[in-house]
Amino acid sequence: MKIEMESTTKIVEFNGVPARVWIGFLPNGAEVYFFVTRVALDNENSNAEDKRLFAENLQLHRPPTADLAFIPLRMIL
Repeated sequence: MKIEMESTTKIVEFNGVPARVWIGFLPNGAEVYFFVTRVALDNENSNAEDKRLFAENLQLHRPPTADLAFIPLRMIL
């Protein structure tokens, strides 16, 4: 399965750890949510430009959708 993801400005506590909420889009357009605590770049196979772009892009966040105001626990696997 392929999912396209975008980070949002929303941060929640998930299992006692701060997590940024990311919105993913399935091929059919349905939204899914991710609670991301860490993101890393493969340092061994990345050049300086990859690292610079990665660091820059980690600072870009979209505003959360209204659906993210309340996320029921039943939605979390």
